[in-house]
Amino acid sequence: MRSMVSALVFLLAMTAQAAVEMTVQKEAFVIHSTSISCMAYQDGSNRRDIASPYIDIPQIRIANRSGEFFAPAMIQVTFKSSIRSYTCTYSDYQLDAIGIPVRMTNNEILDLTCPIKCGGLPIGSPEKVTATVELIGYTESGNGHMTPIKIQKKMDIINP
Repeated sequence: MRSMVSALVFLLAMTAQAAVEMTVQKEAFVIHSTSISCMAYQDGSNRRDIASPYIDIPQIRIANRSGEFFAPAMIQVTFKSSIRSYTCTYSDYQLDAIGIPVRMTNNEILDLTCPIKCGGLPIGSPEKVTATVELIGYTESGNGHMTPIKIQKKMDIINP
């Protein structure tokens, strides 16, 4: 009986750990140029709408292991440099443009189809800052119960 209870507790603990996961590249280098956003590119525009200097973040992976649907709502990149604080936010159509759907099914894993680009960075030269990449959304069970999700990862931004 005791071993059965222990096995049940272990199984419940493993199930509780299943969640939404995010991995992010370890560092991004500042690019001193302008660029075209994923939204502009998809719209067929050649207007360079990403201000200089900017960073490219092509390596973000989101895995939904929650056992429920996951609805990503926003990705934010924030940091404080020697000049000032900075926040870059992707939501709504911007998420769609980089390949993040409105809703992910259980066990769905996705990588960006187009990189996040954050421009107009207030960063000194040379300078290295640690940024927080944050994924915000919610899981939704079959009966409509919603649970907020917030995942934070660190990434270095380097301006050589």
